[in-house]
Amino acid sequence: MDNNINKDWHLSNGFCFLAIEMKSPGEWTRHYDLSTCLSKMQSKPTIITLWYTHKTSEVSWSGGVDYDKKYGEPINLGCYQLKGRGANFSIKGIDKDISKKYFTKIFENNKEFIENQ
Repeated sequence: MDNNINKDWHLSNGFCFLAIEMKSPGEWTRHYDLSTCLSKMQSKPTIITLWYTHKTSEVSWSGGVDYDKKYGEPINLGCYQLKGRGANFSIKGIDKDISKKYFTKIFENNKEFIENQ
């Protein structure tokens, strides 16, 4: 086993991917492997916000991320659309059409979304 990986769901440094569904009520998953993290999301198709954060971070009641400042701010990796079932899924970056459907403000791409956070 790789010494950098915890057998549960985070790296030995305590960090992992965190996917939060953008609906209420929404689900969330976390894992050190991005593919595993996303495949655990049960409701697809859906829109998620993807984070890279410390294991001590928690998903708030409103779908945000509460975190311990001593580990630094979570890194927002953007919003994505997930489709498919289980381990067979596809991921697509948010484009203008998806933005118009799900957001009040239109973002050209994930980079613009992240910069506006």
